[in-house]
Amino acid sequence: MDGSDLYVPTLVALGTGLRRGEVLGLRWRDVDLDARTARVARTLQTDMSFTPPKSHRTRTFTVPAFVADALRAHRSRQAARRLRCGSAWADLDLVCDRGDGRPVRPWSLTQRFGRAMARAGIDLTFHELRHGNATLLLDAGVALKVTQVRLGHSTIGVTADTYTHVADDLDRDAAARLDAHMGAVVAAIRGSS
Repeated sequence: MDGSDLYVPTLVALGTGLRRGEVLGLRWRDVDLDARTARVARTLQTDMSFTPPKSHRTRTFTVPAFVADALRAHRSRQAARRLRCGSAWADLDLVCDRGDGRPVRPWSLTQRFGRAMARAGIDLTFHELRHGNATLLLDAGVALKVTQVRLGHSTIGVTADTYTHVADDLDRDAAARLDAHMGAVVAAIRGSS
């Protein structure tokens, strides 16, 4: 998918957990590649209007290095496209654009991503990239509160309820880790009684 116009939105969604409209509404002024931060300040709606994020709050978070590196390369390619387009370029400061600076239609991204996944034999929707990000974060041991803030959920309960299956797996893993660490302690206590 690298080299495709699907690559950057897909990588951003998977690497950050942003919603489709947040990916498509992201502006360069909201991304600091040196500090590796991004600020979600607006979202692109299906009617092509920009609105505040779903939670009506902006949020800033650290972007993984692999996403920042891809964005750096993308920005260079986008600058070259901008020069080729000249006055036809729509100066909207969008990270993801149609090739001429104008916004990508949300439904078009969803459909094209779905077709690309079907050709690859992968049963995956664009929205599931967001779930994949959350699952990876939780599986890596990232705190539920941190995951909630990164995803822009209004409450930690929304995150916990949505990712209960991951929490159950992590709970079993926590018990196994505790067993491994406490086994010697329990044996020592048992032996001293």
